[in-house]
Amino acid sequence: IDYSTGVEAFLLEPQSTNLVTYSEDFSQSYWTKSGASVTSGFVSPDGTLNAFKLVEGTSTGEHFIQAIGITTIVDKYSFTLFAKAGESSKLRVRGANYFSNVTGADFDLIAKTATNLSKGVNASIVEMSDGWFKCTFTSSDNAFAGPSAHYRVYLLDDLGSTSYQGDGTSGVYIYGAQVEQQSYPTSYIPTDGATATRNQENCVDATPTINSEEGVLYFEASALADDVVDKRIAISDGTMNNYVSIGYSRFAGNIIAEIISGGVLQTVGWGATGVNKTNNNKFALSWGGGTMKFYVNGNQTNIENVTSPIGLNVLDFSNAVHTLNMYSNTKDLQVFDKALADVQLEALTSFSSFTEMANALNYTII
Repeated sequence: IDYSTGVEAFLLEPQSTNLVTYSEDFSQSYWTKSGASVTSGFVSPDGTLNAFKLVEGTSTGEHFIQAIGITTIVDKYSFTLFAKAGESSKLRVRGANYFSNVTGADFDLIAKTATNLSKGVNASIVEMSDGWFKCTFTSSDNAFAGPSAHYRVYLLDDLGSTSYQGDGTSGVYIYGAQVEQQSYPTSYIPTDGATATRNQENCVDATPTINSEEGVLYFEASALADDVVDKRIAISDGTMNNYVSIGYSRFAGNIIAEIISGGVLQTVGWGATGVNKTNNNKFALSWGGGTMKFYVNGNQTNIENVTSPIGLNVLDFSNAVHTLNMYSNTKDLQVFDKALADVQLEALTSFSSFTEMANALNYTII
């Protein structure tokens, strides 16, 4: 369960490995210091005293720590660091390789901004609790790959410069360094002396009560990335012969709304196009009476003539044969055993709660 945005969400992610071998203990010799030091014993985002403070020295020059010798191959990489403002509020997270190719981003913990420093970088900053921020960037130009790649964290002065006269006391709190061979950052994987891998997560073979002749599949979620990978959430008879599915297409902005009945594909168009998949979106696919309707965020985006599937009794965060896994932050998932009217589908995908929807439709919740 992901609580980072303040609203609980069911988080399913792919397998990933944190290539930083000491992700929390910055006092280790693995993390070399230049013009800076670290102090332990501060409350981290997990609520324990395992965060550090990165403190600038008194010299004139750069003030940073770095981990050298991260094992990499040519690919996209995502960097993560949790940070909290102290006397200082600006830092730079950088990756580089043996050939001095550099990638990275600057983060301002007061202005709450993330700035890309090189081509192929996509940086973001997400506010958590108690002043902490999750600072991330993804690099797609291979600047980090190669021998002796390193992960470096700089302190910056008020002007955003890495080289300045330090005062010996100012600093930023840091926690949870992570490098992944991924096209987007995933949740934090702690390490203590070796790389660590989180296995892929999936949810399959749930058994809801479904009326195959008609119904609604409702799905509220944000994709972890708008990448080139197909993802599905589906109800089926356990095969691809009778199947109802909503999904993210590998094509940018395109949403799948798919029905198969008796092994025959009933739908021919996209459920929707032009959707920002990493936003929180509400989708509803309704079928029954020979008609399929698809709604996104209060708007009908598709309607087609279909034959209803039969025997639907399995719910999967994937397709019916357990491929095309749905990696997302899922805030709501519901299966209705009746097709809903247009006004109900519009309300279901528009309002923030059932209470708000019921009030708008003049219904009583019992």
